[in-house]
Amino acid sequence: MQPPVSLILAVFLGGASPVDPAESTGPAPATQPAAVAAAQTSPSTALLGTLTQASRASKDSEATDYLEKASDILSAGGDVGTCDAEGLTPLHWAIINGISTRKGDFGRDLEDLTQRLLAAGADVNAEDRYGNTPLDWQSFSNSDALQNALIEAGAENGHSQDETLRLIDYLDKVAAAAEAGEIEGVRSALAADLPCGTEIQIRLTTRAASNSSRPGDPARAVVTVPVMVEDRMVVAPGTPVEGSMMLARRAKDKYQQAVMFLDFANLVHANGQRTRLATRVVEVDNSRETVHSGWIVGAPFPNSVLSKVGMVGSGIGYAVPLVGPIVQAATFGFGRTYSREIVYEPGVDMTLKVLIPEKVAELPSSPVWTPIAAPPALVEFVNAQPLRVQAKNGVPSDLTNFAFIGTREQLVAAFESGGWIEAAKLGLKSGLKSFIATAQNRGYGAAPVSLLTLNGRDPDIVYQKQNNTFAKRHHIRIWHADAPYDGRDVWIGAGTHDIGIRAERSGTKWYHKIDSMVDHERAKVLNDLLFTGLVADYSLVDRPAVPRATQNATGDTVKTDGRMAVLWLR
Repeated sequence: MQPPVSLILAVFLGGASPVDPAESTGPAPATQPAAVAAAQTSPSTALLGTLTQASRASKDSEATDYLEKASDILSAGGDVGTCDAEGLTPLHWAIINGISTRKGDFGRDLEDLTQRLLAAGADVNAEDRYGNTPLDWQSFSNSDALQNALIEAGAENGHSQDETLRLIDYLDKVAAAAEAGEIEGVRSALAADLPCGTEIQIRLTTRAASNSSRPGDPARAVVTVPVMVEDRMVVAPGTPVEGSMMLARRAKDKYQQAVMFLDFANLVHANGQRTRLATRVVEVDNSRETVHSGWIVGAPFPNSVLSKVGMVGSGIGYAVPLVGPIVQAATFGFGRTYSREIVYEPGVDMTLKVLIPEKVAELPSSPVWTPIAAPPALVEFVNAQPLRVQAKNGVPSDLTNFAFIGTREQLVAAFESGGWIEAAKLGLKSGLKSFIATAQNRGYGAAPVSLLTLNGRDPDIVYQKQNNTFAKRHHIRIWHADAPYDGRDVWIGAGTHDIGIRAERSGTKWYHKIDSMVDHERAKVLNDLLFTGLVADYSLVDRPAVPRATQNATGDTVKTDGRMAVLWLR
C-alpha cells in the first residue's frame, strides 16, 4: 500500500521532519565573544563589548543603536586600547562591523566612529591572537571609506598573516646563508618542519554556519591524523588548532550563494607554545560546497527544480519502487525546502594546506600509530578470507579491506566514538527519507546502502559517515567472520567512499559513484578509529590474490595495493 499524498505534503510543509536531528541546518546561536558578556560589567571594556554587540545585532536599527552607544562611551573616555580573549581591539571590531552590509545610517556612523577611534589613539596595527590587523579584517569588507581611513593612519597587514612577507623572509634567510657560504645555514633555513603544501587533517570542535556565525567568532579544531614529513611526525593527532571566522554570509535569496572563510592560524602544543601558520582550508569532507583556497561557497539554487527532482525521483524509484509514483506529489515543495546555507557541526573533517614553510615550536616526543608486523598465523588467516563481496545478482563488487578483532560491543563503540552512524535498512521509509534529503540538498546520516552480500549473507552491520549531502559519504559493510582468530571474534569489512550520484548507466537509473582509489577509504576508517583510542594495534597484511585493478558491480574502477587493515579493538 502506498502512503497517502497527504503524508508527503505534510513532510514538505512542516510536519515531522524525516531528516535526522543531527543533520538539521537551522540557525543556532553563534559563539558569543567574551567582550559581549563584559560590556555591562566593566567600564574599561564597555566600548569593546558594545562594538562587539553591534556586530552581532540581527536588525540594522539595533546595530545602529549600539554604534550610538559606543560613540557616547568613546566621548566619555572609553578605553581604545583594550582587547578581548581573541586579541581583538575596539578598532578591530569597528572594522568587523563593516563586513556586514547594513542599511540606513549605519555605514556613515561607522565611518565616523572609526575616524574617532583612530584620533583617540587606537593602535592601527594591533594584531589579534592570530596575527590579523584591522587592515587584514578590512579585506573582507566592501567599505572603501574604512579602508582609506586605515591606510591614511598608516595601517599595514599583520606580518605573520601576510604570506608574501613571510615568503620573502624565508627566502632572505636562505639567500643570506648562501652568500655567506654557510652550507649548514642553508640546510637549516630550508629544513622546515612543515614544508609548503603540507596537508593537515583537522576536525571542527566548534560550529560554523553561514546563517548564524559572525565574523570574529572563534574557530576551533583538532588535528586528527599524524602529520608526517619524510617519515618524521611533526604534528601529533589531538593537537588543537585555533583560528577565526573571517566571513560568514547567508544566502539571502536564490540569486546569492552562502559564503564562509575560516582562517586557522595557530597550532597549540602540549607545553602551551603556539606555532603560527599560514594555512588555507582546501577541502571539507563530504560537503556539497565548493572550496578554493579558504573560500567556502555554498550551493547555487538549481536552474531547473523539476529536472533536479526528476533525477532524484527516478533514482529513489529505482532503489525503492513504491516511492516512485508519489514523488510528483511533493515536487511543488522543492524550492521552498531546498537547503543552501553552509552549516558545519562539530565533528566535520577538513583539510588545511600549509602555504609558507614553517618550523614547529614543539615536535612530538614519540611516534604514534605505527603498524605492527603481522605474525605468520595472521597472514594465513587474512588470506583465507573472501576477497570480494557480491551484488544481489551475484556479480563481484567491492573488495574486502578490513578485519576487526574483538567483540561486537567493541566494534560498535569504536565506530560510534569516531562519529560513524549505523545505516538504516533499505525500505520504503528509509527510501523516502533519502529522497527528501536529496531533494532538500541535505545529509541523511542513517541513509540506507545497496545490498551487497558476503558468501550469500547480508551484512551484520553497516556504518557510514556523512556531512551535509546524500551524494557523498564514507561507508563500510561488516560481516561476522565464520572463524575466530586467536580465540577472538573477527569481523570482515568492505569500505568505499561515495563521491557523487550518477544516472543513466546501462541497466541502472541511479547509483553512487565511488572513489576508485579504495585505499583512501581504508586510510579514512583506520585513522578515524585510531583517533578514538579504542584500537590497541593494527597491521596491514598483503594479499597477493587481490586484483590491483578491477571493477565493482556498477562498473566503477577499483584500484588498490591489495592489503587488508587488521585492527585489534580494545
